[in-house]
Amino acid sequence: MHTETIAVDNAQLEIYLLKESQEFQTGKSRPAIIICPGGAYLGTADREAEPVALWFAARGYQVFVLRYSTRVALPRPMIELAKAISLIRSKSKEWHIDPDDISICGFSAGGHLCSHYATHWQLDDWLDQAADDKKNRRPNAVILCYPLIDLHMINQQQVEIDQQEVDMRTMMLEYTLADNHQPDQISRWRNDLAVTKYTPRTFIWHTADDELVPALNSLRFAVALQEHNVSYELHIFEHGVHGLSLATSTSDEKGEFENADVAVWAELADRFLKRK
Repeated sequence: MHTETIAVDNAQLEIYLLKESQEFQTGKSRPAIIICPGGAYLGTADREAEPVALWFAARGYQVFVLRYSTRVALPRPMIELAKAISLIRSKSKEWHIDPDDISICGFSAGGHLCSHYATHWQLDDWLDQAADDKKNRRPNAVILCYPLIDLHMINQQQVEIDQQEVDMRTMMLEYTLADNHQPDQISRWRNDLAVTKYTPRTFIWHTADDELVPALNSLRFAVALQEHNVSYELHIFEHGVHGLSLATSTSDEKGEFENADVAVWAELADRFLKRK
């Protein structure tokens, strides 16, 4: 496997490419997936980065982890995602990627990033700087893992940031909305209201008792997809804390994030992507 990290504007794109071999699948164009970890737009979680990347790489994907800009006003992370998709598509031949099989996968706040991108890739003027041709920046499919769909539908939680106890929800909104909390700005970032027929097919999963990001985020997005006849698959697992990542020992921390009932999500998502 070839690994490297390159800059995409102010973001970092971590690359995991299966090497061309004369012994297996020579010349094969592989599916690609871009992983956007969560972190409340205050950082990007390692647990939702490399472990997930290696899981998909083991199943034949060319994988990319986007360490998008955090503690910045939106839509900068969306622009970085657009540029990453355009770059990957432009290098599809060199990197042995099928240009018509590029998916995005977001966890928590990364799910907000991906769901906003999925519902706006063809519309927003601020994305025009990312690619000359809108087709170059379109994702072919979307995976949303316990996604934040509505920026305000996240519960308060005290966390330590820069050696200070802060409320994560308040801090996230201060950065992402840049102190502009007018109603039109707030609704702009509620992604279930922005679904259209142009939204790519989407796989969604959540846990019913997620105490940080309520499962209602995913349910509302799924309803919007249904109303607009967009293909989707939704899984709501009965139990599981927020931030499970793979929900296996690989991405576990102190025994909190291993859940055998939920761990099946990755296989389900893989099958969803490969059905096209």
